[in-house]
Amino acid sequence: MWAVAACILAAATPAVAGPEAAIARQKSLDGVYLHLGPALGVGDSDAGVDTFAGGAVSLTRLREGDLLGVIGGRISAARWTEREAGRIDADLVVGTRRLGFLAGVAAGPILDISGDHHPRIGGSARIWCYAGVVPYVRVGVLAASGRFIEAGLELPLPVWRWRR
Repeated sequence: MWAVAACILAAATPAVAGPEAAIARQKSLDGVYLHLGPALGVGDSDAGVDTFAGGAVSLTRLREGDLLGVIGGRISAARWTEREAGRIDADLVVGTRRLGFLAGVAAGPILDISGDHHPRIGGSARIWCYAGVVPYVRVGVLAASGRFIEAGLELPLPVWRWRR
């Protein structure tokens, strides 16, 4: 009886690859990632220099061997510390490891929200690199507010990973 059960179990269980395959799978970072984390920075605009704090959520596909190793999107929100205002933005993100490190660009619409005025729409683009944290520089323009530049730091914490 036990022998029959063992044979059925062995036939139903998929073959397990050797230890080399398991190590290769663990070393590979390829997959689709959901990240969530805080963001801090400083910006300069017509309203003056101010700092901000907020957070971002991103969904990206990472394939280390591809020319475009990172493709995805992110949504973030932040609040300025000195003035009663904040913003929400959405970016398309692309990146590569061809420079010897992971770096890329992101661009998309931005919505400036304040109690002093109606929401203002604009756009921004940024360059970023990954070094455990993500430092970036962003430039953009907002309707009726003008141009801005900011530098910040995000800490994308992996929430979920789907392997290919």
